[in-house]
Amino acid sequence: MTLTSNGLVGLVGFVNATTVRSDMLGERLFDAVAPAAGVGLRVLLDKRSRSNICIDLDLGRSGSYGIYIGLQEAL
Repeated sequence: MTLTSNGLVGLVGFVNATTVRSDMLGERLFDAVAPAAGVGLRVLLDKRSRSNICIDLDLGRSGSYGIYIGLQEAL
């Protein structure tokens, strides 16, 4: 969603889930799934290449969270 009329600043929402395998713990893939959701702010650097500065806040299970800062966009 674009927050400014010129497309400079935008907002995104996302959900994801992940699973891992651990031979040490005897866990196989899909024995446990960790869901997460978050929001992100996008600031457009270059319209032609659609490059952005990305700042994301991700909330997971049991109160876990992360703040991620990146350049570019996953297309």
